[in-house]
Amino acid sequence: MEALINKIVEKTGISAEQAKGAVESVMEFVKSKLPAGIADKVSDMFDGKESEKIEFGGIVDSLVGILGGAKEKAGDVAHKAEDAFENVKEKAGDLLEDAGETMEDIGEAVEEKAKDAFEKIKGMFGKKN
Repeated sequence: MEALINKIVEKTGISAEQAKGAVESVMEFVKSKLPAGIADKVSDMFDGKESEKIEFGGIVDSLVGILGGAKEKAGDVAHKAEDAFENVKEKAGDLLEDAGETMEDIGEAVEEKAKDAFEKIKGMFGKKN
């Protein structure tokens, strides 16, 4: 971070204290937009820490971990949605089958009532079979 502060002082002519405040503000803003694992890597980069994975590789590793978790969660959600759809499809099929049976029962009952009514009407006019 000191190298960046010195560069800002050199380029802009502002005080080191002002440059430090600007760098810290920018760093806080950038970190607030990133997931924790990547935000820590940004802090390490600004602080000039060097290790085998702090640079681009470390950030990529963090992104891969985050995206891999997101991919796994998306897969879980997709499987749950598929299971729910199959369940709804099965229940809808059962409901249609039940409705068909009920309509058939109603049709038979209406037919019986119509036959009874017709027989009564025929009886009123003296016709019997």
